[in-house]
Amino acid sequence: MDTDGIVDYISENSLEIMLMIAGLMSIIIVGLYMKKRDSGWYKLSVAIGAIAGALMVVTLLNTPDEWTLFDTTIVAIAGFALLIRPFKDTDFAIIIAILVMALAYLYLGSVTGDFEALSTGWPRIIMAVVAGALVYMILNFIQKVAQFIGKVLNIWLVLFILGAMCLVEGVLLITNNPSIFDYYNVWKDGSSIVISLVNANL
Repeated sequence: MDTDGIVDYISENSLEIMLMIAGLMSIIIVGLYMKKRDSGWYKLSVAIGAIAGALMVVTLLNTPDEWTLFDTTIVAIAGFALLIRPFKDTDFAIIIAILVMALAYLYLGSVTGDFEALSTGWPRIIMAVVAGALVYMILNFIQKVAQFIGKVLNIWLVLFILGAMCLVEGVLLITNNPSIFDYYNVWKDGSSIVISLVNANL
C-alpha cells in the first residue's frame, strides 16, 4: 500500500482508529498506574494519551455525518478523559484571570475621554483586578465542573471499562461488524420477548 493509500485508509477509518487508540491508551495508562504510577513510562503514556485525546476532540469537531450518536458520544468521552488526565488538578482559571488582569491594566492605560480617570493610579488597578476577578469566578466554576467529571472518568476502573469499550467498538467497526449498541439493542429486544412470553404464561 502506497502513501496515498495509507492516508485514504486512515481518513476512511478515522473513527475506528481513534476508538482503538483511545482504548489501547486507556488500558495502558491503567496498567502502568496500577503497576507503578511514578514511573517514567506511566508519565509518558499519560502525555501520549493527552495528545491522542486532543486529536480526538479536534477531529470530533469535524465529525462525519455517518457517525452514530453512540460512537460520537464515546469518542467525546474518551477524548476528554485522556486529555484532562494530566491537567485534572491544574488551576487554569487563576492563570487566565491573571492574564486578563494584566491585559486590562495595559488597555486601561490607553483610555482617554470620559473614562480617562480610569487610566492611572488606583482606579486603573481596581478595574483591572475587578476584570480578573469576574473572569476567575466564571472560569473557576466551569473548571471545577470539568475537573470533577474528569476525575470520575479517570478512576482506574471507569477508565479501564471505557478503554475496553472503545477498543471493542473500534475492532467491531473496522471488521464491518455491528457496533456494541447494535448488540445491546438485539439483547434488549430479545429480553423483552422473553419477558413477554413469561408474563403470557403466568
